[in-house]
Amino acid sequence: MKSFKIVHLSDFHYSHLPRNPLKLLSKRWLGVANLLFSRRKTFQPSQLEGLDRLFDENQIDLVLATGDMSTTSLPIEFQDAKNFFSNLKMPSFFIPGNHDFYTKKDYRKKTFYRFFENPPSHPHIASSYTLKNDQIEARPIFENWWVVFLDTVVPTQFYSSQGLFSKNIEKKLDKMLQLLPKDAHIILANHFPFLLNDSPRRHLLRGTQLQDLIQKWPNIRLYLHGHTHRHCIADLRPSKLPIILDSGSCSHKDRGTFNIIELRKDAISIEVYEKKDEWTSKNKIDFKL
Repeated sequence: MKSFKIVHLSDFHYSHLPRNPLKLLSKRWLGVANLLFSRRKTFQPSQLEGLDRLFDENQIDLVLATGDMSTTSLPIEFQDAKNFFSNLKMPSFFIPGNHDFYTKKDYRKKTFYRFFENPPSHPHIASSYTLKNDQIEARPIFENWWVVFLDTVVPTQFYSSQGLFSKNIEKKLDKMLQLLPKDAHIILANHFPFLLNDSPRRHLLRGTQLQDLIQKWPNIRLYLHGHTHRHCIADLRPSKLPIILDSGSCSHKDRGTFNIIELRKDAISIEVYEKKDEWTSKNKIDFKL
């Protein structure tokens, strides 16, 4: 049976110490302090080396990264992340995480998008939106499967890592879902989970409004996110919500994870990979649509 395989990765956290002290005159000083005392030991993107071969062996068709390529949104961090993707033979799609717009200046200048813009759009009316300009984007990927990407990152205070599902994004998302083919199966990708089950300072603001909108559209089959660094698969279809998939952090030293999602016409398989001494398949779950 014909199928389509997606790798879902998140929370890379490539990191560097800024050489210019003026770079610390922002929220970045907090990120650097956290890097020196914690993050550098916790996140090791070097363990991603060799994944290009694993992806080839598994005949992956597409890679989808749900944010936090960087630690403090330094250009050199983005370049390191871009180098990883440049070694892959399959196309890749990206959305930013809160660490990718770590300072107000980088948010204003959209530094992330200098390094990561998604491949050219399919000629469909719903594809007129772009993440860079509209904070929302849609792409057809396989038969009647589409991915809708959200950029819900906003500048935050020093100890906050919240996102915002704004009224403007809500309006655009509702309109886009109306424009997509009626028989489309939709994957919705965002850096932040919409369920408010974490510390308030890490919440997606107006997450309940996103949940309410999702419940209106039963053809949203999957919701992909990162942010929490905790792998999770939750089938919420009995609550009129999609299958929720948190890929965890692919660079986490002690619990690095990512997913391979196999799409078929009427089914989904999710295979979880984890990093021990090497990357190995932990389990595989099949879902019928």
